[in-house]
Amino acid sequence: MGKSDDIWPKAAAVGSLWASVEIIVGSFLHNLHLPFAGSMLAAIVLVFLVAVQELWTDRGLIWRAGLICAAMKSLSPGAIIFGPMVAIVAEALLFELGLKLSGRNLLGYILGSAMAMAWLPLQKIGRMLLFYGSDMIEISIAAFTRLQQFVGISALSPAEALSAVVLLYPLLGMLAALCGWYLGQRAKALPPLNPDIDPTRTPAPVKQEATRNLALIPLHLLTVIIGMMVLNSCPFEYGLAYVAIYVTLSLGHYPTLYRRFCKPGFWIFFICITLMAGVFLGSLGQGGSAFNLSLKAEYLLIGVQMNLRAALLLSSFSAIGIELRHPRITSFMDMRGCGAYSRALQSAFGVMPQMLESMMRQGMKLQNPLRSLAFMLQQLEFWRVHFEGIAAPPVFILTGGRGSGKTAVLQMLSAEISQKNLKVCGIVSRGLWKEDRRSGFDLVDLDTQRQVPLCRRDVSPTGIQKGPYHFYPTGLKAGKAVLEKAVASNPAVIIIDEVGPLELRGNGWAEPLGKILANRPCPLVISVRPSLVEAVAEHWDITPTAVWNVEHVEMEQMLTHLNLPGSERGCHEWKRNKGRVSV
Repeated sequence: MGKSDDIWPKAAAVGSLWASVEIIVGSFLHNLHLPFAGSMLAAIVLVFLVAVQELWTDRGLIWRAGLICAAMKSLSPGAIIFGPMVAIVAEALLFELGLKLSGRNLLGYILGSAMAMAWLPLQKIGRMLLFYGSDMIEISIAAFTRLQQFVGISALSPAEALSAVVLLYPLLGMLAALCGWYLGQRAKALPPLNPDIDPTRTPAPVKQEATRNLALIPLHLLTVIIGMMVLNSCPFEYGLAYVAIYVTLSLGHYPTLYRRFCKPGFWIFFICITLMAGVFLGSLGQGGSAFNLSLKAEYLLIGVQMNLRAALLLSSFSAIGIELRHPRITSFMDMRGCGAYSRALQSAFGVMPQMLESMMRQGMKLQNPLRSLAFMLQQLEFWRVHFEGIAAPPVFILTGGRGSGKTAVLQMLSAEISQKNLKVCGIVSRGLWKEDRRSGFDLVDLDTQRQVPLCRRDVSPTGIQKGPYHFYPTGLKAGKAVLEKAVASNPAVIIIDEVGPLELRGNGWAEPLGKILANRPCPLVISVRPSLVEAVAEHWDITPTAVWNVEHVEMEQMLTHLNLPGSERGCHEWKRNKGRVSV
């Protein structure tokens, strides 16, 4: 595990606990139907984050934890809900920005928490404008004016009143920072606490939904653009028909969208917006008393049109969220250096049920939020160690001298795995002989069995030479292409034959090997000469799960160590024995 990956187990622990706060405390506040429950929840989270930074001072910890929490909080079965995701990630980034500007001290905590809390009203205002358009501004101003007339107070303009409300959020953030700093100081003196969980339970896999189609993403975006034009420029009936058809088709294709439209709050808000548009827009400019309100049908239609816009965006965003779970997108993220995040997120999803169960069983008292947060802080170290124990897929090294049969053993291993109907990706270098002398190597794609020349002896210089062999650029390009596609192919095993002096100098398979090590989704097997095992392990920061000597290892031992589906041993043996094994 490289230095950049060391922080991810901590981020997984903090992000999972953060998500637990969102779930437990958020549900509690929601059931109480308290006003500003979301703001209260954000303040409690900031208390927790400040206390965490007092215990763990790692740079970049909070934004990484925010990415994990956002995914865990926002990924409903099969879909991505953008609102909570944006809010959580923005809070994490703004909190980190405050620490970067003022340092990891009380001033930095206050600044970061104030900026994080200030985001909440801005996001709410932006969301209302996005979903309901500029008409919402007129309705709000008219409603505020009537309210002023009703209570007899006119000291503040609508803009001044809005500014006053917005400024309350940073003040709440500052108070949360002070509470978090105090809690962090107290938590340093508290003994670690081990949760009451079953250590033998393995993480549950993240549930995958039905088939998805990447081509639908631009189609949904185009549909939204056209829909907005229809709602803004065409008669009301055309907009109503357009949105009704789109929503109906979306509900038919994505059954999970029913939950969005079955919520009573959606229809209550629909009715309120419609009535407010009819009442307040209908009475604009009429003056008179606060009770001089008139309901006009033409303005009721504006309210309905605002709701049609919201329904269109809600359906499209939810549909795009489902399509964003496409395996090709997750594979693309893995190949672009997001493998550490992906593994941490998978681990967090698996451990989350145990974490919630432990908190409820050991008495997380919501009546005393600070005590409950202190209880969570006592568990931080346990969860960090727990997440580090959920290791990345193992790396195995097959070693042997020149001509010892490493390539033949790897080809037999590939054949054995393929017989189990499991996919093997990677390359081997098959030796060629001429007049009892090695004349060169051909590259073999283990997935397709395609074979291309890799290097030859006694040929014209090709630009890259190692010993007596000249390497063909086409062969190197073909090998790199195979390895770069391996991670995204969802294989059971990746094999690379071999890693040697050429790779240690940055040539050969060095670049794709680095990407595979950072993002591998499955066990990796590489062949290395005995004299280079330590150098290769140090160069790529590898702790091999097993080092197989080609002269002594048996095929059954290799398959047992790999622990693939269909092997005789119990699952995850390599996770329980992470130390180096020589065979």
